[in-house]
Amino acid sequence: QELRARLIFLFRALKIDTVFTFNPWGHGEENPDHIITAQAVEAARWMAGMGKDYPEHTAAGLTPHTVRDQYYWTVRYVQPYNRVVDISAYIEKKIDAMVVNKAQGPAGAAGSLLRKKLEAAGIRIPAFGENDETADREYVRLFGLCDFSDLAEKYELKYAEAFYYIPPGGTFIGTVDSEAVQKYIDENGMVHDKN
Repeated sequence: QELRARLIFLFRALKIDTVFTFNPWGHGEENPDHIITAQAVEAARWMAGMGKDYPEHTAAGLTPHTVRDQYYWTVRYVQPYNRVVDISAYIEKKIDAMVVNKAQGPAGAAGSLLRKKLEAAGIRIPAFGENDETADREYVRLFGLCDFSDLAEKYELKYAEAFYYIPPGGTFIGTVDSEAVQKYIDENGMVHDKN
């Protein structure tokens, strides 16, 4: 509840237009942190656009705000995706992010730990270099990007990431697009004299 409330506040205060998170309906998801995070983000995204939730926000000057775009990471092979994004130009940033994730992995300090273990056994891997930073980055480059390159190959890219994307308007069937209504009025409306 508290996480959702804080997210609603942030979505409204910062006028967030896009969320990236785990899939709240992620089939095959095993990690409870992923499930809780995804469900909190989805509930907050939904509620941030409604005017009756958290009236104290309105009293503080915040107005309801709808998050337009939703990108849900595909992190399990059984999860559906409908958008593939070319991340080739950003792969060094991806490596940066994977390396700083020391607590969870799958990368983090794995390269430097492996380098030290191998050196103790008298084995040296030249690609791992002479310092922890190089070892960690090269470990990711050699072993941590395989899923991204495998997916990319199907689309003739170098690296890609899959998402389940929900566009503005959400997944409802039969909803009315207010922009389409206004466009129709602008194109077809006739001014008439009230007298």
